[in-house]
Amino acid sequence: MFRIQDLTDSLNRNDPFSFLLVYLNLIVQGSSLSLPTQSKINFVKDEWASIMPPSCQNFTDSFLLELSQIWTKLVDSHSGIMSDFYVSELLDILTSEPQVKSLVSVAEDGPLIGMNPKLNSIESSISSDYKLEQKIINQETVVNKHSFDQLLSFYSNKDVISFLNYYLEFCLKNDQYNYPKSSVLNRIEDSWTSIFSDLYKKKPNEQFIKDISFIWFHFVNKYSIPYVKTELETIIFYYRKKYFKNIKTIKPSKKGNV
Repeated sequence: MFRIQDLTDSLNRNDPFSFLLVYLNLIVQGSSLSLPTQSKINFVKDEWASIMPPSCQNFTDSFLLELSQIWTKLVDSHSGIMSDFYVSELLDILTSEPQVKSLVSVAEDGPLIGMNPKLNSIESSISSDYKLEQKIINQETVVNKHSFDQLLSFYSNKDVISFLNYYLEFCLKNDQYNYPKSSVLNRIEDSWTSIFSDLYKKKPNEQFIKDISFIWFHFVNKYSIPYVKTELETIIFYYRKKYFKNIKTIKPSKKGNV
């Protein structure tokens, strides 16, 4: 079950995607929440600002803009009639594997949502994305005892992004490491708590658990729960693509690889 508190947490983490995911799930659960009715970004932003729950008033302009872009794109992807199942259908689209959309036309007021407005053309946007993907694919990740020891450093420094990147790589290479196989937030938190307790033999940092759980919640709801290694590889790929600039490189061991 989702809670209003989950909305507040996603807002505090500056995660519009998770915010919208929780928001739509709350509506499906029966919460009395409103949705934007306009189609122009500026009007949609104003609507989101006016319908935000009381506990979610500390939003920024950039958060509203990104939320409005995701919402507008989502509604455009649905392009069907509004029915009793409209919100559920939007959720299905939001959590499905992203499809490559046709780039034949450009929106009337500027580039398509999701494209970098600073780029001069669709071709350069595609080229930039392609180069990043190739860099990620060709990236070598050394998994050994030394790199595993450095996970503790990421944990101690509250670097959730880097920790999860390398931990998932360990899960991919070694079956003894586990990760949450759930898309429900409270179950994800319980699972990470258990994992960290086993790893470090003490009660884990609560904020770290909340942060890593929300990130995992975001990815498994967007790309599905990875039950086999090929699915985990997909999660890792898109994770590195999203957080490429935030993931710190593990320093090589002075004694060499173990």
